[in-house]
Amino acid sequence: LDKPGASGTWNSSTLDTNVMYNSVAVDDSGYPHIVYYQKASSGTDYPDLKYAYLDADGWHIVTLETTQSGSGYYVSLALDSAGYPHIAYSQSTPDKLKYAYQDATGWHFYDLITNIDVSYITLVLYNDLPQISFYDNTAEKIKYTYYNGTDWFTEDVTSTPVYGHWNSMDLNLNGNPRISFYSVNINTLTGVLMYAKRTPTGI
Repeated sequence: LDKPGASGTWNSSTLDTNVMYNSVAVDDSGYPHIVYYQKASSGTDYPDLKYAYLDADGWHIVTLETTQSGSGYYVSLALDSAGYPHIAYSQSTPDKLKYAYQDATGWHFYDLITNIDVSYITLVLYNDLPQISFYDNTAEKIKYTYYNGTDWFTEDVTSTPVYGHWNSMDLNLNGNPRISFYSVNINTLTGVLMYAKRTPTGI
């Protein structure tokens, strides 16, 4: 770390309250960007998906979505080469995997996959195109979806059901995903660390 080992200090700021899931990224100017899920504050209020970012003028907070059931679970954030945010997140009732991004014209929202219970999402960009790993609670599988510039494609990372809620993804230099995830050994009922890689011909 580029700081003194013994004299560095942490400074914390409260940006909002009553929040849960969140994800942070830092742009090329060193400014942080955060997307997060804010719970309903009352019985008549709805949960919000919010985006906070810091610039030379200070902090700004924008409400991206407000839904009765809640939209913004397991949110994951990445910034593209122009510094615009891209996010992947889950919605419940109806269950969806959703994707949103901002560009010079504003925000754009997409329902990627519907009617499955999605959790534990990781979003990574390659050449500014999104790649997403997630856990399909309905099928009990780790899955991978990506956009090639024209269409979206979804693949099963695991061919058989696994308890793989916690997963993390990164890409190699060619943009092929590498995914680590937690599973359970059904014989010993102990947690094991799994690793999956995708090549152009498959895993």
